[in-house]
Amino acid sequence: MADQLTLLAAGFLLSGVVGGALGYLFQRRAWEHQHLVERRDEERRQALQVFEEVSSLIDKRLYRMRRVYWAARRRHEREKPDQLSVALDDYRAVLVTWNDNLNRTLALVDTYFGGGVRKQLESDVYEQFAALGRALDAFVRKVSAEADENVQIPPLGRRLNTLSFLVYRLNIRMLRLLQEERLGQAAP
Repeated sequence: MADQLTLLAAGFLLSGVVGGALGYLFQRRAWEHQHLVERRDEERRQALQVFEEVSSLIDKRLYRMRRVYWAARRRHEREKPDQLSVALDDYRAVLVTWNDNLNRTLALVDTYFGGGVRKQLESDVYEQFAALGRALDAFVRKVSAEADENVQIPPLGRRLNTLSFLVYRLNIRMLRLLQEERLGQAAP
């Protein structure tokens, strides 16, 4: 009888201890997995927010550049109404926001989408925006001087379309990384 009680007590203790240890182990694994999933979801949410912010700002600047170009062409062709000053004010406002966030945007893109996407943004998109902005500025200055009616209209429309395609490719690349969940440290 004493042996049975000893076996019963040992079995109870072993099953309690082993069961408790196994329960703790499985619970801990479940918590770690849940934490990992929540962290991944949060990273994806933040990456989506970065994408929306960057894409929106790029599109806004591109459209404001188009409006300035169209208004400068209308002014050169003496069409009414003259909306160049309004278009320039809108463009300058976007440009201030753009320049205020230049490095922050690069850092966010690098953090969430990787160095390859940051490099594409910096070397393809930013460089084209800068070059096109200088050309647009020169055209606006010539048209605004109004002294020379023989101002050549530069092919900025084509360049804006090319830039638009570069922006499109950048957006597609970021969206694919979001879709494939290759973000943060897993980003290429």
